Amino acid sequence: MSVRYDQLIAEAHKVLTEHNGKAADKVDIDVFFKSLSDMGGTTEDTLSDATWEDIEECLGGKMRILARRIARIFRAEEKTQQVISPVVPQKVIIEDNDPEKVARYMTPRQLIENYDPKHPKNPIGQQLKKLSEGRKFLVFVDDNLNTDATITLFNELDDFGERSSFIIDGMPRRVYHVGDCPGRQVSEHPLYPNTPLRTGGLSDADCTWGQLPIEVQQLYRIAVDSGELNLGICSEFDLFREASETEFTLLCKKYRSSAIIFQQLKNDRKLPQLCMTLGGFSKPPRPQNPFGMNRSS
Repeated sequence: MSVRYDQLIAEAHKVLTEHNGKAADKVDIDVFFKSLSDMGGTTEDTLSDATWEDIEECLGGKMRILARRIARIFRAEEKTQQVISPVVPQKVIIEDNDPEKVARYMTPRQLIENYDPKHPKNPIGQQLKKLSEGRKFLVFVDDNLNTDATITLFNELDDFGERSSFIIDGMPRRVYHVGDCPGRQVSEHPLYPNTPLRTGGLSDADCTWGQLPIEVQQLYRIAVDSGELNLGICSEFDLFREASETEFTLLCKKYRSSAIIFQQLKNDRKLPQLCMTLGGFSKPPRPQNPFGMNRSS
């Protein structure tokens, strides 16, 4: 006998007991179960096959309603098994460990929300660069990417082009390329625009331009931009030694035209800042030429 069989018999016994407590025509419960057993109702499966007519016969051919009640008890498990669970649509998730494939299938919003300004050359940054075609659309607030403003500018690129600034909370914010980050400001080489100096203000020619007075660096930049200083005939090393060993007033006498421009820009507060955003895609730095070969003014 199974546990479920014993449960069914106990439930039928309870129904018969309740009936006997209320009806004048009582059931001999022992006779009923003996008749049920003699009929073959000895297992859970055979009980579930019993019809109400079979139960009525065990009740002495009477009490049809009671027979139907007991028959429903015996078939309860069968009904439970026949209940078909509703089909719940399952979300299909395709896993792929290839970051480049994952990035290709991400939406622009997903790319922007997962973009890491410190790692612009990862697959997400590369995909954003590709979709934006190198145009500016990144907006930062307190060195943090503002995703809402960035998404807005990205969606405007094809229809309206790029912007140079965007208003957030009443303040204009600069718009950046993928790879640029406002928190990654470095010193710019005074001789070669768009070329960053390394840690400690060191150039690739091992000249520590960053340790020189800023006005000296600015004078050399103005001299390069004005054409008074011809880098094609001067080596970086010689120029650095000159800048390191010569007083600023003497340098002004040597680069007289540049010194005049220096003073004008100083009065207008427009001297070269010699500071640049360290980034990967917007403006590739010019290669440094420490020997000054093949370089025109």
